[in-house]
Amino acid sequence: MAVGNKKMTAYLVINLGNTGASVIETEESLSNYKGRMDAKKKVQVDLVDNMLPKDLVANFAFVDVEMLEVECLEGMKEIIKRSPDLSIAIEWSGRSEHWPKDEYIKHFTSLLDWFESLNYKFWHPNLPQLKIVPRNCNKI
Repeated sequence: MAVGNKKMTAYLVINLGNTGASVIETEESLSNYKGRMDAKKKVQVDLVDNMLPKDLVANFAFVDVEMLEVECLEGMKEIIKRSPDLSIAIEWSGRSEHWPKDEYIKHFTSLLDWFESLNYKFWHPNLPQLKIVPRNCNKI
């Protein structure tokens, strides 16, 4: 089972050289995938909101989903709404070996925009190294 912003079938693209870099791709995006693919497996994708109890209130979430952060967070909207003290940690590698630079920057910007839309504060320990200046984000 994989997490996303809608129920669907997708592919887990497996990188045996770095299993942490394995990714989920749709049928359409799989044809454009440029990274290492040692194997692929069909998987079901669902929302985190569908997997957890409807009354669960969380105080911490860790997201490590290899460039699908916004989709994962969109699938957590309900738990985020009912969890006022929720802190979200996102594993972000700071590299884009499988993504063109413009797509990587676009993705990072959409992630910042998503957090801004919910009035979250954004903090990254190495922000100057990213060479991306987030709009309206404060270090906490």
